[in-house]
Amino acid sequence: MNYRKRINEIKAEYQSVIARKDKEEEQYQKATQNQLACKEAQDFIVEVAHGIQQSIHQSISRIVNRCLESVFDNPYEFAIVFEVKRNKTEAVLTMRRDGIEFRDPKREVGMGVIDVAALGLRVACIVLSQPRKAKVLILDEPFKNVRGAENKARLRGMLLALASEMKFQFVLNVDVEAYPEFALGKIVEVEG
Repeated sequence: MNYRKRINEIKAEYQSVIARKDKEEEQYQKATQNQLACKEAQDFIVEVAHGIQQSIHQSISRIVNRCLESVFDNPYEFAIVFEVKRNKTEAVLTMRRDGIEFRDPKREVGMGVIDVAALGLRVACIVLSQPRKAKVLILDEPFKNVRGAENKARLRGMLLALASEMKFQFVLNVDVEAYPEFALGKIVEVEG
């Protein structure tokens, strides 16, 4: 009788273990399916994010490169390099010229180039902003590092083209006597 009771207990325990094993296998299968679905979703999100990054890169670099090409004879090419570090995407602003990439443009290229690229980046930010922002830029001596009368004349042309084509309004704080090429539109003299 005791043996029969013990056998029944072991049999019940065995059936309980089998039932738990079946349930855990079912949960494992569901977890595996969820993991695969999450991986597919993650891959899809990465693909969409990559497409958005490329679209943004094209929009921004088109404007910045247009500004650089408008001013300089042998212009640098602006680019955004997207790098994944610690599972996060970082955008690195670079300049290229003659096959050489400059990953720290502030130190490696002329400040006049940086001034023009900075204007292009500001314009791109306003153009791409949602909701739409007023297309007004107020700039304090924005091109003091641009050298050469020809470059400054082309810079003037670039400002006029941006104002006309993109409906931008620029308010510049410059010394008109030192930079007569920036005497555009209405001039207000302020004595300090």
